[in-house]
Amino acid sequence: MAHRRKTKSLGEMGATLLAIGVGVLVALAILKTSPLTIMLQALRPWAWLAVALGAFLLGLHVLPSKRDNGMDWSPVEPVFGSRRSARSRPADQPSGVLIDDDMRNRWRPPDTATRPTAWTLAVFDRIEWRRFEALCETLLQHEGHITSAQAFGVDGGIDIRLYSDASKAQLTGIVQCKNWSGRKIGEVQIREFLGLKTDHQVTTAIYITSSTFMPAAQELASRHGLTLLDGSRLLHRIQAQPAEVQQHLLAIATEGDFSRATCVNCGSKMTLKTNTTRGNRFWACGRCRHTLPTRQNERGA
Repeated sequence: MAHRRKTKSLGEMGATLLAIGVGVLVALAILKTSPLTIMLQALRPWAWLAVALGAFLLGLHVLPSKRDNGMDWSPVEPVFGSRRSARSRPADQPSGVLIDDDMRNRWRPPDTATRPTAWTLAVFDRIEWRRFEALCETLLQHEGHITSAQAFGVDGGIDIRLYSDASKAQLTGIVQCKNWSGRKIGEVQIREFLGLKTDHQVTTAIYITSSTFMPAAQELASRHGLTLLDGSRLLHRIQAQPAEVQQHLLAIATEGDFSRATCVNCGSKMTLKTNTTRGNRFWACGRCRHTLPTRQNERGA
């Protein structure tokens, strides 16, 4: 009750001061030729002060009443879909109304209880890019190569490095891995990889993909001594290994949450989201806000 009396008093004071100030200013405008004008001119600054102070007090009176009348002062929820942070969306993130597919139950990663038990081309479509790279590196190690790889972050376009011995002092080869579903590797990608081979002055350069290569890409690779492994050839090399090695490779490929994409920046598992304005899906990192496009098999409704 005390708060209400105080608020009402501010309103009355504001209205009174505003009325006095406006009254004096109007009187000055009317009595321009009156002898009283000279005396009233001294009151002009005080009249303006009364008007300003009155408007200020009226504002203080109106503001609390608006709050009490149910105005929504809650912060706007970020469009990116996170309820934990209002951080701004990076430039590479899609705009529009976004829906977290995991929370809305429109998409779920394949049940880990149905992990593949044998090697087929379908396994490549089910595993995310990081598991695919780990698979390729482990296969190369079983074939006798000495390797090193970077789990996430900037890799300079080289996913796996090959060395002459265990000291890893001499780089002898580079490997690029692309787990692309329904998308062929073109000449542009091979030309970029060829540039890496030339820059690092290595003798071995292997390009591995779960999809296929365009004819122009195959021709370019053949002219410059690049080794290309598409999905079928990669599967053949896996199946050529002993049974226990095949099972080890399968365990590597399906380790952990093998279907959920890993953030290339920070290594965190990402969330599949839908932009309802554009209708497209993409992977989003809840930690660093990086995004990745989905593969063809992840775009279904």
